[in-house]
Amino acid sequence: MLNSLRRLAREWLCTAPALLYGFAGRHEAEEMLRGKEEGTFLVRFSTTHLGLLAISFRSAGSTAIQHCLVQVTSEGCDLFMEPARKRYACFEDLLRDCANLSFIYPGVPKIQ
Repeated sequence: MLNSLRRLAREWLCTAPALLYGFAGRHEAEEMLRGKEEGTFLVRFSTTHLGLLAISFRSAGSTAIQHCLVQVTSEGCDLFMEPARKRYACFEDLLRDCANLSFIYPGVPKIQ
């Protein structure tokens, strides 16, 4: 787990600390995102899959909050979202590619 945390810090924590919410469970993330604009998301440490990140987001066309897992390795990032897995060179590429992630919690446009 310590190696995973080091990789996370090296990957992006030092350049974008406002992006990581911290340790928050699924239900806490859902409460935070409830009522927010579609596409609002937060990145948190997974409380059930240690060493992984979770992205929780308000999906478009629904009031539902969805969650996906991200594994950061020295080779890049793997996004685990049903029904598939997708690899990215870095976490920034992952966020750039996910068009349904538009606003960093509590509502900052992702492009900023």
